[in-house]
Amino acid sequence: MLPDHPALVKCPVCGGLFWVEEAVKVDMGFDAAEGKLPFIAPSAKEIQDFLAGSTLAEDKEFYLRLRLWWKANDAWRYVPDAKPAFSPEQVQNIEALSALFDDSLPGHRILKAEIARELGRFDECLLLLSYQFEPDYGWTVGFIKKLAEEKVRAVKPFERAKMSL
Repeated sequence: MLPDHPALVKCPVCGGLFWVEEAVKVDMGFDAAEGKLPFIAPSAKEIQDFLAGSTLAEDKEFYLRLRLWWKANDAWRYVPDAKPAFSPEQVQNIEALSALFDDSLPGHRILKAEIARELGRFDECLLLLSYQFEPDYGWTVGFIKKLAEEKVRAVKPFERAKMSL
């Protein structure tokens, strides 16, 4: 995995959140960074509060809601036989993220189906996956469909041997 470079970060001095792309560049290079505190990745609560208090462009809202979904799954991502239970705030975020997806885009449709599966909405998941996908999506669609048919809500890792790059 590559290192994560979040687009929204927390200032180590004042604790405020800011978009990296909107920050004023005062200097660059290793010498400029020497002795400076590194930025901090915000917590899920801080991101939720930021979302609640901001009117954002759709791409930024999408980015933050996707990050929150990933953070919500981190609690049981590697737990054998996990029984996921999203908080009401997490459900609200995941539903808002799902509403941002464009069903006409195959990748969005698959992620929307995955959200439905994780929320226990297996019929909705299977309906979203009944779309005629290109062959390149076949393994992913089959993987999610099998979990939905088995009524599994937990996040499951793809088997590396089956993935193609």
